[in-house]
Amino acid sequence: MMGKEMTIRNKLNSLKPELRKLVSEKKARRIIRNSITAIKTQPKLLNCSMQSIMAAVMQAGELGLEAGSLEQVYFVPFKNKIQFIIGYKGYIELLKRAGIYNIKAQAVKENDHFEYRSGTDEYIDHKQPLNNPRGEVIGAYVVAYMPDGTRKQLVIGKEEIEKHREASTTPDKYSPWVDWYEAMAKKTVLRLFAKDTGLETEEKRAMTEDYRNFTNFNDVDMNEEPKDVTPEKNKKEGKNETVKNAS
Repeated sequence: MMGKEMTIRNKLNSLKPELRKLVSEKKARRIIRNSITAIKTQPKLLNCSMQSIMAAVMQAGELGLEAGSLEQVYFVPFKNKIQFIIGYKGYIELLKRAGIYNIKAQAVKENDHFEYRSGTDEYIDHKQPLNNPRGEVIGAYVVAYMPDGTRKQLVIGKEEIEKHREASTTPDKYSPWVDWYEAMAKKTVLRLFAKDTGLETEEKRAMTEDYRNFTNFNDVDMNEEPKDVTPEKNKKEGKNETVKNAS
């Protein structure tokens, strides 16, 4: 594989002039270096077509996002091609560019203590066990501040997460949901949060296009509002909702 690795390295380095039209010299070098590292650490990527490898790196340059240790984007092998997927950290970076700040996206697990209220007096109280297993993912949430200083939050449950996982058009053995379920749950709530903000920016459109690339839109309506995940027994008419999960 050494010959293939060297060929990939040379081809990606040849992209530097094109990448410099999109990002700074330093950023272009970093995108190439991190892309090479990401490909080397996943042997299956070495079998992907050179055209798809170069296309994936150019996509990273167009968005100014990086593969590798930053985990802003992932290169996922799909047959003999690379599937370019923005990671949840990439979504956070895109939201920051849109002026949203102090963004916190977390997964909720079955042994966590989790309580939230939505409405005019919304809040989230999330405590994780220190020495005990947290268990499986049962939800996810994001809290952030809008450009005008307004605090916003969004909470989704397991059912909503699973709906988006099942809508993936990528076969299970290639799906990022297999190895990165928690990260994909965070990505799902971040995408729904971005849609819910009402912002119309290039960053939001990039997130929508990323989702379109590996989702069956017959199953998931991009215009559908996120469902309220509060169990019926915890709802009281005229009051805010609260969900508790105690370890």
